[in-house]
Amino acid sequence: MEPQSGHRKGWLLHIIAGFIVSLVSMLIIMGVYWYDTRFSTGVQEMIYTLTSPMQGAGNDGTTIQGILFCGIPTILILFLYLWACRWAKGHLLARHLKRLHAAYCGLFFLGAVIYADAELGIYDYIGTRLENTSLYEEEYVSPEDVIHAPVKKKNLVWLYLESMETAYADLAHGGRQETNFIPQLTETALQGDSFGYGKQLRGYTSISGTSWTMASILASTSGIPYVLPEGYEDASGAFLPGLTTLGDVLEKDGYAQEFMCGSDADFAGRAAYFRQHGNYEIYDIYSAREEQKIAEDYFVWWGFEDRVLYQLARSEITRLAEGDKPFNFTFLTVDTHNTGGFCCEMCPSVHEEPLANTLLCADAQAAEFIAWLQEQPFWEDTVLVIVGDHPRMDPILVGDVETEERPVYNCILGSSRSAIRPMNQRHLTTMDLFPTVMEALGYTLEGRRLGLGTSLYANQPTLLEVYGTEELSDLVTGASDYYLNRFVFDQSEEAAENNE
Repeated sequence: MEPQSGHRKGWLLHIIAGFIVSLVSMLIIMGVYWYDTRFSTGVQEMIYTLTSPMQGAGNDGTTIQGILFCGIPTILILFLYLWACRWAKGHLLARHLKRLHAAYCGLFFLGAVIYADAELGIYDYIGTRLENTSLYEEEYVSPEDVIHAPVKKKNLVWLYLESMETAYADLAHGGRQETNFIPQLTETALQGDSFGYGKQLRGYTSISGTSWTMASILASTSGIPYVLPEGYEDASGAFLPGLTTLGDVLEKDGYAQEFMCGSDADFAGRAAYFRQHGNYEIYDIYSAREEQKIAEDYFVWWGFEDRVLYQLARSEITRLAEGDKPFNFTFLTVDTHNTGGFCCEMCPSVHEEPLANTLLCADAQAAEFIAWLQEQPFWEDTVLVIVGDHPRMDPILVGDVETEERPVYNCILGSSRSAIRPMNQRHLTTMDLFPTVMEALGYTLEGRRLGLGTSLYANQPTLLEVYGTEELSDLVTGASDYYLNRFVFDQSEEAAENNE
């Protein structure tokens, strides 16, 4: 009886081990497939999402959908697997099947890992993060060393349009659609200062460390990418304390500053960044509730939708303009967020694809805001920056186009500068917006560079033009003691001297 009992025990352990390996393998395959078809982003964005605090995230049921998508087929397949194991246990060739089963489990897991790497670029990401980079020591330009304020300071209104890329335009205007879903923003860009490559609608390249909202905000206002250690959270609550940003510069020069979004501003560290780098006032869904602009239980999409955002933005900009300081008002839309966007009551119903209708609505609302701003008495003293934050993260309308071929929208109106090189012959990244916007405001930059960015009004090449997309992405995300010591932990030489 003992040998038979030992045989049964051996089969039981074998089945349990196989079950665990198969379960993990199936979850990897289904999870990666679901993530890739829904978000169309790489492993860096996925890690950031998984390790970031999620308060303030939208209520579109993404997590539940992911669990159901991965869980149901996994359970069904594993029930079939357990039935097969039970059948094999009593089979005459059980011993041989045991070996085949072990080989199957190993190959299944190996296949899952290979598939995950092919879709997310895990191996390349790990290799890049482990490889040292000297880019920051060689190329970073600190604002304290080179920036000089103008005598007459201009106001800044910075509008981040969620997931706004040039691919939404029609083919005739440099986009990827048969119909132009952003006709008014296309016309605005063609009339203003818009940088990129091509004769029609142009945009910037979103490289590694700049391809999600918080990373884009950081890169465009500081000139460095978001490559903090995974899960990093300073015990003191400090957010890159050694970094000097656009907000820091404008605060020092007497600007009143405010950041507005329709969700929880604490999401992804946005409120901490703006408070600590420029002492911005923060206006979000809780502010709107406190001021009774919306009901206490009001919650749509991520908080309040863009039609409410633009109304509140007009009110706050008017209030700031009535003050005695130049102002910087920065705000972020959300209706075009993945997955699929949000159709509000203002959206038309002219296209079968809901996102197309949402884009038309976003285009119209942005155009109405621009027209309103240009009618204000303070417009002559104001610069308006309109940029997308990153390429679309789901494949809707853009799934057949590589991300590198989908430039992100950018346009500056009211600039104090003229470009030396043709605006339609530039290759740029999110980081180049920092020095470009500072020069648009009338600031003088020695060397025409800030952070890792180059002013697009200058004749100097950008780092993207020097290195190319793939190499620059690798360089900015490589291991850097300079990045950690100077920006993250504030152990720069200046900080050390101050501590002494």
